[in-house]
This record gives sequence, C-alpha cells and structure tokens, in this order.
Amino acid sequence: MRRLRGWWLLVIAATASAVVSLLASSMPALVGSVLVGAVSGGAAVLTVRAERAIDRNTATRPQLYTGEGGKPPQVRDIEDPLSIGVHLAPPLTGPDGTIDRCPPYTRRDRSDDLERALAVSRFVLVVGESTAGKTRAAYEAMRACLPDHTFIRPVGKPDLPQALDLARRRSKSVVWLDDLDLYLGVDGLTAEMIIGSAKRSSMANSTA
Repeated sequence: MRRLRGWWLLVIAATASAVVSLLASSMPALVGSVLVGAVSGGAAVLTVRAERAIDRNTATRPQLYTGEGGKPPQVRDIEDPLSIGVHLAPPLTGPDGTIDRCPPYTRRDRSDDLERALAVSRFVLVVGESTAGKTRAAYEAMRACLPDHTFIRPVGKPDLPQALDLARRRSKSVVWLDDLDLYLGVDGLTAEMIIGSAKRSSMANSTA
C-alpha cells in the first residue's frame, strides 16, 4: 500500500504541474509566474515523499527463497536440490533416453558426521574443495534431519536481517547460506547475528 500511495503522489504532482502551466499561459505574467512557482514547490515536496515511499517499500521487502504460494517452504517440500544452489552433475541418461539433471545421491565419507552435527549444533559450517559436493551433502543431511523446519534462504547480503528476523519468529527453521563468502564483509553476517539466530534456528552454510 505504501508503494501504491507513492505512485499516486507522483501522478498527482505531475498532473498539478501540467494543469497549472496550462492555466498560467492565459493569466497575466506576474500572476502566472507566482502560481506556477507555488504549485511547483508543492509538487516537488510530493515528489520527494513519493520517491521515499517507493524506495522504502522496495528496500524492506524480504528477498527470500520461496516455494508454492510465495512463502518459505518446509525442508521436506524442497524436492529439487538444484533450486537451492546444488551444482549440475554430469548428465545421467536413463534406459528410456531421458536425462536426469540431478542423479541419485551418493553418500559422502562425512555424511554421518554432518547429520550428527545437525542433530546437536545450531550452526554447521561445511568446508571443502570446489565442486566436492558440499551443497548436495548439506541438502541431503538437512532433508534427513530437519524435514519439518522452515527453509529460509536470503537471496543476497542485504536480505540477511529479514531472513534472520523471520528465523527468530519461527519455532523451527533453517537459515541456508550457500557460498558463505557472499554474505560476509561490510553490512554482512556478524557473530552477533549468528548467536542471536542460532538460539532458535539452525544455520547451514557451505564454503570453499
């Protein structure tokens, strides 16, 4: 609603300026100039307010991974690991000629350790070589251990506050930060954010 109001303010400001300019052309020069100046000043104020309303609405809208219905899904409902960052594996062609974009999962040497970590820790960091299968392993462990949790994945660093706030308001949730380095740096993830969120949710991260 705030954004819609902002657009209406822009329309009103533009319309008022156009109408007054048209009327001023039929008035004495001095009167017309005063009228145009007064209306232009008011239109400028409306324009500033409109832009602030539009920008504020855009800046505060959470940018999170969503499932059907436009809401963060439960872990059990995420059936396509590619949709949350798992890299494409070499294509596997089935007997009927169909190509599987995501072949069956082969458990890693550390899969048991990862699942045990999710069972006892609120913050789990997966480290390994590039394309070693970290994200797929984390996805499978999450599905096995936390199927009833809400899956929360911020699209980028600016969306971390909204994601962590949502996690704090959910009784069970997973904050998924694939490629952790993308969320670090200025205005990025801090120790305070991790501690505050980890008290009520699980955080799954992978990094090279």
